[in-house]
Amino acid sequence: MKNKVILLIVALAMSMATFAQKEYTYQQKQLRDRIFSYIKGEGYRPEIDDDGDIMFKKEGDTYFVIVSADNSAPMYLSLTKIFTYSGSFTKNKIKQCMQEINLYKMCKLVPLDESFEIRVEMFLNDAGSFTSIFEKALSVMNQAEEELKDM
Repeated sequence: MKNKVILLIVALAMSMATFAQKEYTYQQKQLRDRIFSYIKGEGYRPEIDDDGDIMFKKEGDTYFVIVSADNSAPMYLSLTKIFTYSGSFTKNKIKQCMQEINLYKMCKLVPLDESFEIRVEMFLNDAGSFTSIFEKALSVMNQAEEELKDM
């Protein structure tokens, strides 16, 4: 009985940690909130996901704006689109295409164990640094995705 109670407590603690949002500084939260407002003002319907990232859809695709809780001066941000491996996008093909796609000046192709990502990453001190290039970043990410399809 005692073991079951301990296991239940451990399982509960682990599940709560899984869904915990990041611990942002005031400046990081302010950055995220200003970017959220900007994306909403552009006509998207952003949401804050379970771990505190901004999630929004464009033309059926899901994007994430991830503000790192680890960097504060300057802050670190990633605009990310996640893909799952499939018949045309295998892990080996993605690794082979990485060098070509990563030639884009502001875009990275990142293979992971179960998925891969196209990211635009930057260090910044204010939301304006991101919002001024938001549409260009989305365009570059879409160009990289189209090039991947053609490879």
